[in-house]
Amino acid sequence: SSGINAEYGEEKEREKDLVNKMRQLELKKEMTSKLDTNTPVNSDELQQKLEQQKRLELEYKEQLANIQARVSERPFLFEKQGLQGPGLDERIVRGVLERAGISEDVIAEILGQDMV
Repeated sequence: SSGINAEYGEEKEREKDLVNKMRQLELKKEMTSKLDTNTPVNSDELQQKLEQQKRLELEYKEQLANIQARVSERPFLFEKQGLQGPGLDERIVRGVLERAGISEDVIAEILGQDMV
């Protein structure tokens, strides 16, 4: 449970970082729109902003790639359940068969020897 909470906190922190980076991209668009409207802009300031935006965009893409890599390495939920023992479906079938009075030998045969 605490591992899940820590992982959730990390994901939230990454999400905040990505939102900040998106805001920086919006600033870049704003600076570019000033150029389009012939509004006077300090060229040094603009150059610094553009360089900063390029760095932020690269960081954003790198972080996004890292997140995608981590997610692709994780097992799917149904795989996790399979690793944790009998799956929910097997437990339901087993319970129904037991309540119907079916013997363990017949249940084992129905579910397959390797699933018992």
